[in-house]
Amino acid sequence: MAGHIKTYPTIDTGVGESQYVSGTNVATNKRAMDAYVKNPTTDPVPTVSIGGTLVTPKIYNITTNAVAGVESSQVLTTGTKRYLIVARTIEVIRLGFNAGESTAGPFLTIPGGASFEDASLDTAPGFTLYFNTPNSGSVVVEILEWT
Repeated sequence: MAGHIKTYPTIDTGVGESQYVSGTNVATNKRAMDAYVKNPTTDPVPTVSIGGTLVTPKIYNITTNAVAGVESSQVLTTGTKRYLIVARTIEVIRLGFNAGESTAGPFLTIPGGASFEDASLDTAPGFTLYFNTPNSGSVVVEILEWT
């Protein structure tokens, strides 16, 4: 995987620009959020072009265990082309790709306030992200995937 860490959570709008997205202040980021936050029962799911391919975004909000350092996981949709992971608050995330890696290693450390994005995927069934927040429990981890 060819991922990279960004210092600010961003969403690539697919037209050569990125919009800063705050997990707590949607009003000031309305343009970026309008494209991605929809009511699934009344609004159609938006599609975005990444590299000329139309993809559909999906957001997961996973609350980690109340005990810091306990591993959580999220299975990505088969065929995911890209994902981004960030803590809603300024918390460190340890990311692994196999069960147990986010606690025992090897893991990738995503600094507090940063996000990790991998944009070169075509996931197989069962592709899972394993993560924990070593310093705090009950942290909301946000994952944005594009399929």
